[in-house]
Amino acid sequence: MFEKILSSIGIGCAKVNTILLNEDVQLGDTLKGEVHIFGGKVDQHISEININLYTDYYKDSDDSEFHDVRKVFYEKVVATDVYIKAGIDEIIPFEFVIPFDCPVSLKAQQGIFLETDLAIDRAIDQHDLDPVVVKDSNIEKFNVLIESTGFNHTSQSGKGFFEFDSENKKKSYVQQFIYTKHKEGRNFVLYIDFKSTKEQLNISFDIYDTTEEQQNLLKSHTIYVNKTAFDIAELKKQVLSIIEENNA
Repeated sequence: MFEKILSSIGIGCAKVNTILLNEDVQLGDTLKGEVHIFGGKVDQHISEININLYTDYYKDSDDSEFHDVRKVFYEKVVATDVYIKAGIDEIIPFEFVIPFDCPVSLKAQQGIFLETDLAIDRAIDQHDLDPVVVKDSNIEKFNVLIESTGFNHTSQSGKGFFEFDSENKKKSYVQQFIYTKHKEGRNFVLYIDFKSTKEQLNISFDIYDTTEEQQNLLKSHTIYVNKTAFDIAELKKQVLSIIEENNA
């Protein structure tokens, strides 16, 4: 009886640890893992085991002082009505496809996480949090291309935001990379927005001259890339042409 009371406040209750079988995963590929549940000192009923893939993004809002908002890109109930015997462990496998609108990871600037929640009857719910490295080979190639021109990532590079997609009549998530460059006494800032779908990668970029106090927009341009015919050489020509055109 005493052990049941302790487990209700989290002492000696079931614990969870999620193991990712492939911590690095490409957009559109399958992330596989296992939820490891470790039985506590008493038998317990877990009503649901949930996983959700999320990131934090910056929301520009005047009606709130909180600007870091969680965006869930995928969530799933991987099991229900699980009975865990005292001292007995259980493993529940799962897998799901990383959605194409999920941002890619960029060191500390943009973290992607998988959260696991155990909803335990008459006890404190248990949680586990694991970082997931999400990649996209086309975005990586493009970032390498930009860095080869002398631009460097800022501390805010990789963060995302929402914009209204007039074509699909809904808000879509956009990941933005911000670069800076100093050349011949001039300062430049390059904003690159990536919006990814299964077939296409939309790349929008704006170049600003920030030498003076006021930002001066030099060029705004959008490139639509077919993922099945991604040509980095052709893309390089377009990018270098725009950068050279503005002496950046």
